[in-house]
Amino acid sequence: MFQSVFTKKSFVRAAVCAIAGIGVYSVMPASAQDQRQPGERPALPGFPGGPGGPGGPGGPNGPNGRQGGMSLEGAMKLMERSYKTIARQIDDASKDESTLKAVSNLETGAAASKAQLPMKMDGQSAEEQASANVEFRKMLHDVLKSSIELEESLLAGKRDEAKAALEKIHQLEEAGHKKFRPDEDKGGH
Repeated sequence: MFQSVFTKKSFVRAAVCAIAGIGVYSVMPASAQDQRQPGERPALPGFPGGPGGPGGPGGPNGPNGRQGGMSLEGAMKLMERSYKTIARQIDDASKDESTLKAVSNLETGAAASKAQLPMKMDGQSAEEQASANVEFRKMLHDVLKSSIELEESLLAGKRDEAKAALEKIHQLEEAGHKKFRPDEDKGGH
């Protein structure tokens, strides 16, 4: 007797849940309903194709999502942190692994920054903005070249050459901030 009552309650609960679920599903707009093909797995949040994931709604390169994955500000902050780490550790051969990781992060930040455009400066015409965008990309290209020279020098144990490459990166940073952030603090490193 207990077994059959339990089974009836379970069946009733399952039926109510199923009916409620079908009702909700039927009033959902077609774009929100599951559009999968038979046998296709659902896209989970944060995973490729899922909400917030690469290619999914709200994710990098997805509909209504961010393009490229890293903002200009985030890329610049990554470069700044990496630069400071390299400058602190460049003379210490025992920290080369950490320094090389910081160089890789600097390169990542520079590459991500190249994919962005500097903020439009007040009073610039469309032609001036286009010219500034080209200059911005060329400057970041030079940062990437110098960071590769820095990495090669560190790998070869040539500290003086590595320091020269780091100084060149610093000079590019100063010039870039002067050109593209004229109203902000020019304290630098």
